[in-house]
Amino acid sequence: MSRLPIVTDTCNLFSILDHAVCENSWSRVLGFLFDSSEGHVLDMRPLRIWLSSAKAGRFTRLAQQAFASSTSCEWVTGELRRLDILIKLLDKGGRLKAVIGVENKVWSGEQWEQLSDYQKALCEHFRGVPKLLIFLTPDKRVPQTSAANESCHCHPCSYTTLVTMCKQLQRHAREDVKLLLSSLGGFINRNIVKESLMSQRTEKIVLKLYQNKQHRQILETIFEYRPTLKKVRAEIEKSVKDYVARSKTGEKDWYSQYPKRADSPQEMKIGFAAHCDLKDRFGIEYMLRCPNHDPFIGDSFTVLIAAWCKTDAGKQRVQDLKIRLPRRVTHNFKNWASWHVIWEGDTYRLQDLGERDAKNLARLVLDTIKKTYRPLRLAVSKIRN
Repeated sequence: MSRLPIVTDTCNLFSILDHAVCENSWSRVLGFLFDSSEGHVLDMRPLRIWLSSAKAGRFTRLAQQAFASSTSCEWVTGELRRLDILIKLLDKGGRLKAVIGVENKVWSGEQWEQLSDYQKALCEHFRGVPKLLIFLTPDKRVPQTSAANESCHCHPCSYTTLVTMCKQLQRHAREDVKLLLSSLGGFINRNIVKESLMSQRTEKIVLKLYQNKQHRQILETIFEYRPTLKKVRAEIEKSVKDYVARSKTGEKDWYSQYPKRADSPQEMKIGFAAHCDLKDRFGIEYMLRCPNHDPFIGDSFTVLIAAWCKTDAGKQRVQDLKIRLPRRVTHNFKNWASWHVIWEGDTYRLQDLGERDAKNLARLVLDTIKKTYRPLRLAVSKIRN
């Protein structure tokens, strides 16, 4: 019997691609494994093992009885929402026997009525067959936006089930697939599951410290004065507003960030009405984006021009835009969620989370706006006419 490959942090495939791994990427990897017709040659084993580990009850039995499975990623609902993974269980004749939706939440939170909308959409599109929505998160957290739907139950599930699946599958896999499974399972265990457990333990420790009045005062003082990007972001907004006022264009502008309430957001965005087309449902924005989810000193922000596309038609319109932009710096930023990257600019590394960072990031954004605002406005105006 051949030994399994030893995969360490230095050669783990997903560790190497860490900055490129997002929720959409995870969904595509899982969709590949859960589709029995894909090239992993594991047939229905990945899906059957995962559903058994997830204690999916009736659907575990249905998967055991099914002849095949097929998957699609970013399944579009009637509300134009995108379910991360849609799994179909098929009989020997290719007839649909059951449907499983998977909403994959690694780092992001739930949107307004998101899970209940998915439950409703599955019921409307797949009448007459059993349906289940699995809410996949690192810590098996309780869904906040699901509905009590007897026809399509929402089942919370932990990422530990995927670690279990990867371990069990390795004995059946050929060498190249073993490497994929070993890397996938190892990365999930170290970077998602253990990180989630550490967060839970930290929360318990902090709660205990807060019960002591003296400790509580010290913690609150540290929290009040901890360095964040809050002032940096405010200075960037002020600099852009001042520039717009001086230019006397009367342009309507807006500012947003992701996550919305974070003091140190991963994304800081600036939009102009002239760069949006409501008919085609897209908007082009300037964005400062950090690969890390909680930026701090030493991390980098890259200035991007990216379009938020509500529909596939909007995305196609953006791709068809003829824009004369400065030479693009290649950082290999990939498209994610509804965002389509049009242009990549310079990168800046955070140094003090203070005046220096505010000045340099503001300059980076303003220089980009000065060079690209007019070409973007012209390109969008042409498709409006």
